[in-house]
This record gives sequence, C-alpha cells and structure tokens, in this order.
Amino acid sequence: MVQSLIQFLHQYRENGFNFAKIAAKKLAEDADIAVAFKNPRVRKKMKLFDYENVNEPVLNNEDRFRTNYFFIVLDHAIQSIEKRFNQLKTYSDNFEFLHRIGKLKTMENDDILKHCKDLQIILTDNNLKDIDGLDLFSELIIFRSLVDEDTNTFQALNILKTTHGSFPNLTIALRIMLTIPVTSACAERSFSKLKLIKNYLRNRLGQDKLSELALISIEEEISSTIDYKHLIDIFASKKSRKKMFR
Repeated sequence: MVQSLIQFLHQYRENGFNFAKIAAKKLAEDADIAVAFKNPRVRKKMKLFDYENVNEPVLNNEDRFRTNYFFIVLDHAIQSIEKRFNQLKTYSDNFEFLHRIGKLKTMENDDILKHCKDLQIILTDNNLKDIDGLDLFSELIIFRSLVDEDTNTFQALNILKTTHGSFPNLTIALRIMLTIPVTSACAERSFSKLKLIKNYLRNRLGQDKLSELALISIEEEISSTIDYKHLIDIFASKKSRKKMFR
C-alpha cells in the first residue's frame, strides 16, 4: 500500500500539474477569485564577476509555480513517507514469512529454516532470546499441516490458543509480530499540543512537567472526567502559607 502511494505521487509529480490546475481553476471560479498566476517581484543579483549570469533563467509564472511550489511539496511528501515507513518495511521483511502462515505449505524447508534463524537473531538481545530458531522451524513444519493455505495470522493465533502451549515459539513470534505495529503507533496531535503548552510565557517549563501537561492535554477525554476538587484541596493545603496553631 505504501509503495503504491509513493508510485502514485511520483506519477502525479510528472503528470498531475495540469489536473491540479484545472481543479484549482474551477474552485477559484466558483469562489469568484481571479484565475491568474501573480507576477513576483524579480530581485536582481549582485554581479561579482564578469562571467556570471546577471539574472536567473527566465520562467513564466506557471513554470515558476510548478518548479518552486508544486514539485517541492510533492518531493517533501515523498521523502517524508519513505522516511516514516522505512522502519515498518524492515519489520515487514523480518516477519513476512509469518504474515500468511498457510502459505508455508508451498515453501521449501530450507527457506523456512533460514527465516527462523534470522528471526532468532533479530529477537535476541545480548544473550537473551525470545525464541529458538530450530524449535520454531520444527513447530512450523507441524503447524502448517494443521491449517488451510488461506489461514491468516489472527486465525493461526486463535488456533494456537487451543493447543495448550504445544507451540510456544510460534505463539511468541506471532504475538510480537502483531504487537509491534500497535506499540510503535503515535498520534501526530502531540506535536501541536506541545506548541500550545510550551510558548514564550512558559519558556522555563521543565521536561517532566511539560510531558505531564502534554499527556493531560492529549488525553482530554479521560482527563475531563476526573474530579480535580480533592486534588486542588490537597495542593492548596500543602502550599498554604497560613498555618493553623492550636
């Protein structure tokens, strides 16, 4: 899906300007806005040497807009998508042989063994390993005979729940594979919340307090249900400068 999007953006960069211009022109006409590319003020560059060109190459307004705006926006979008999903591509390559576990029926044993050994290396930290590659290979050889060719990962994990721990390495591998996308996901709104919280009025706000305020702001639905009255009373009593003497 990601590769299809990147391919579409590349094609749109080459051929999509005219379509975008037609759509923008229609929107402008509907909104009673003049349809024309504005003439920017051309700044003359100071000429230091005789062999230097005095001005930039002459471009009409449409070509200048295409070069300085349309291409730049799409190039930034393509680079951002490739950078953002590069780690997920690595994840997909490592667990690819488990995504369609029923397809293992048609895979050679040597290929399955290689994937299992590679996965053991990936899931090893120092001397601690989550799975054993050889044991995982043995479990896959047995398990593939118990499932259909179109069995997916979720169905396989549900089947494993009924085997009472007979396939421990396979169960761990599938759980890790299904957990990584959820744990690595994050909400983009956190960045906008930080801009609202830490402004020039809170320039000296510490990292711990900033993180706590950001969490409260992001999880607004939960924080709005909390009764702060008791917490405020405790805070006020600890910060009170007036002491009660008996």
